[in-house]
Amino acid sequence: MRVETNGRILIEVHGARALGSDNAMLAMLQKNEMEMYLGGNVFGPLVPTTEMPGLPFTFKNSADVFASLDAELGDYIRSEMLAKGLYAFRRGLDNGFHQFTTRTKPIRTVDDMVGMKIRTPVQTMTVDFFETLGAKPMKFTLSQLYEVLQNHTVDGQTDPLGLILLMKLYEVQTYLSLTNH
Repeated sequence: MRVETNGRILIEVHGARALGSDNAMLAMLQKNEMEMYLGGNVFGPLVPTTEMPGLPFTFKNSADVFASLDAELGDYIRSEMLAKGLYAFRRGLDNGFHQFTTRTKPIRTVDDMVGMKIRTPVQTMTVDFFETLGAKPMKFTLSQLYEVLQNHTVDGQTDPLGLILLMKLYEVQTYLSLTNH
């Protein structure tokens, strides 16, 4: 990036919690101690409306998601973020729809989730949704995901396929259920 902009832009990328937890980085962002943060579903505790696009089974496909985010819903979410001192770009990245991985059984119907301990992202709306279905959602950060699956703190989890592969969850999970939620 630096070469292409004749030195005007330098972006340093820090991954794997090098700068702290998501909450710590959001606080740094608000205090201008960090200039940019690429976050998806972690803004919810600060800006609850950011959780809306991540509600399971709300959209049929990515085109529907981005059509909503490019219209009034996206404008509303960005205005709520701006009110908290956070500027969100109009165009975002497609993280992909979530799928279930489980250790004990595949998810074929809603009844398969009843009583199942699943790790969910930290969004309140998502936790409430899965509780309504009878599951027992447990909030753990992404950095804790592999460990809580490995030690059977939870039986399953919900994340996009790319993340499931990247984190090698197939090492600690038996079933992959393509639910596109």
